Amino acid sequence: MPRKARNYFANTPYLIFQFGHNFQPCFFEPLDYQFFIDLVETNGVQYQVQLNKYQLFNNQFFMVITAAHSHSIPKVLQSSCSIYGRYVNDKYHRTGSLWQGRHKASPVQAGQFLEAVYEFMETPILPRQFNNSKNVEAQLTSADELSTNIISRLLKNQAIGDSTFLQTVNNHKLVQLRKTIVPRTRNGLMPLLSDKPGIMRT
Repeated sequence: MPRKARNYFANTPYLIFQFGHNFQPCFFEPLDYQFFIDLVETNGVQYQVQLNKYQLFNNQFFMVITAAHSHSIPKVLQSSCSIYGRYVNDKYHRTGSLWQGRHKASPVQAGQFLEAVYEFMETPILPRQFNNSKNVEAQLTSADELSTNIISRLLKNQAIGDSTFLQTVNNHKLVQLRKTIVPRTRNGLMPLLSDKPGIMRT
C-alpha cells in the first residue's frame, strides 16, 4: 500500500525529527555527525532549503529547515538520509535500515513558537514509547506545557503555533487535497500562509 502523501508549504519553518531503527545509534563518531550535516547542507543548496538550526544526538536528530519550494523538504531529507544510511552500512559493516520509518515534520509559526522550538531542541524530552530509559517518564512529567505540546504535535506531524496558524495550515491541506473551495482574488488564490521565511538563527 503506497504511503500517504504529505503536504509541505514553501517559506515555512519545519521542525524535523528522525531517529535510528529501534532507537539504536546512528551516529558513532564526530566524523559521522559532520558527514550527515554536510549532506543536508549540500542538498539544501541544490533544492533551495535553508538549514536554520540543528541538534544531533547519537540515535536521533532534530532540525529546523525552511524551503523555497513545497517539494524541496522531502527531497533533501530522502537524499541525505539514504546516502548517510549507505555510508554507515559500508563504514561499520552493517546491513539493514538505519532509520525508523519516515521522518516527523511539523510546520512552525514564526515568532515565539519558533523560539520555543529552538529552546526545545537543546534538551528534547521524548515519550516512553520511543525510549527505554526509566528517566524519561519523570522528565516528561516535569516538562513545561509548551514543550509537551511540541512533542505531541511533532509525533503526529501536526503544526505548531496558535489557533489561527493551525487553522491556516488545515485550510491549505484541504485546498491541496481539493476538498474545499477557498476565496480567490484578481491575482488568483488568496494567500493563507506568509510568503516570508520565518526567523532564522544559526
